[in-house]
Parts: sequence; C-alpha cells; structure tokens
Amino acid sequence: MRFRVIFFNVLYLILGGIVGAGTALLLAPQSGRATRSMIRTSGELLKDRVAEDVNLTRWQLGKRFDSMAFGARHRASHIGSQLKDRVESIQMPHMSNDR
Repeated sequence: MRFRVIFFNVLYLILGGIVGAGTALLLAPQSGRATRSMIRTSGELLKDRVAEDVNLTRWQLGKRFDSMAFGARHRASHIGSQLKDRVESIQMPHMSNDR
C-alpha cells in the first residue's frame, strides 16, 4: 500500500513537470534565442555598471587614503615639533647648570 502511494506521488510529480514545461514553451513571450540575447545584453550592461562602480569606489578610496596620509603626516610633524620643544626645554636647565 505504501509503495503504491509513493509510486503515484512520483508519477504525478513527473507528469506535473512535463505539463509545466509544455505550458511554459507554449506561453513563452519570446523565443529562446531572443531570451538568450536579452540575458547576454543585460549581463553586459551589468558588467559595465559594476566596472564603473568599482572604478568609482577605487577612486574614492584613493582620495580618502591620500587625505588620511596627509593628516597623519601633519599630526606626526606636529607631535615631532612638540617632542623637540619638550626635549629642548628639559635640556636647557641642565645645560646652564653644567657651565
């Protein structure tokens, strides 16, 4: 009994697939060649759009990196100047005592 139920379920599944595929072929809005051409064109447009986005993102990241590098150099120079001033201020009293 159980085998029979499974058999008919599989049979109905196969028949449903065949009927669905036939219906899709009969009601398709265009030919397979036209569909493939449309998919190819859409793929090329998508590829071009992605390439543009990648180039724009690369440019934006480059600008951000340049800005960050400039800021880091500026801060490092400022910290270096402060450190030099502090070292000189610490050394000055000792140098006058040595004379």
